[in-house]
Amino acid sequence: MAKKKNRKFGGPFLAAAVFCDSFLEDTSGKISAVGILDGCSFFISPDAPSDVPSKTHPALINQNILLIFRSGDAPGKHKLKFVVEQPDGKRTTALERDLNLSEPPHGGVNLKTVAQFGVYTSGIYWVDVYLDGKRVTRMPLNVTFQRLSAQPVQDQEQSKARTKG
Repeated sequence: MAKKKNRKFGGPFLAAAVFCDSFLEDTSGKISAVGILDGCSFFISPDAPSDVPSKTHPALINQNILLIFRSGDAPGKHKLKFVVEQPDGKRTTALERDLNLSEPPHGGVNLKTVAQFGVYTSGIYWVDVYLDGKRVTRMPLNVTFQRLSAQPVQDQEQSKARTKG
């Protein structure tokens, strides 16, 4: 009888990485990301100081992230790190934590977390996901800022109508 080889297939593996509005998880452990997105908008009040947003007065993002890792043949403890790259290229570490991937190759971990970081300019913010020092993915988040007008929209429309007539 031939001897069965113990085949190695690698791991851990990233199965999913998304920004989303919320998560659903049922009693059997099935998980869903609700409202997958790749951007967010900030509307700035006309009463806000002119230096909002800025490096000294950034807007705070609290964005849900769902990461799913599968163990492969690398169960056990691993180091996770998020690094945020701002549109100007500045990079900052946003999260560092340990993950414990379960024993079976199809096992792993579902990580539901919130990315929290300050933003001060419109553009694409990249969230690099590292596992054990190796980048496994980049997640783009397109941030836009819009300063609202001091005059209500209805008043603006009435003003336009008066100037035409």
